[in-house]
Amino acid sequence: MNVLVYELETGKVSGSKKKRVAIEDNIGEGIHIHYGDVRLEMTIDDYLKFCEEMNDSVKKIEQSDYEKVGEGQ
Repeated sequence: MNVLVYELETGKVSGSKKKRVAIEDNIGEGIHIHYGDVRLEMTIDDYLKFCEEMNDSVKKIEQSDYEKVGEGQ
């Protein structure tokens, strides 16, 4: 277990009193994303790819371009 944790971002889900979002860099270990009671663990490379895919999906939603969602598979 890594004792050095750097909190990259934290916040609460809009409209929820309990759900929190936190993204932590566990130095030398990887990234942890906390969403309510869910914890995702991933490598730095996986996290960067995850963020890239999330950014792409947000752009498609903003453009209402649902036909292109999933096209990269």
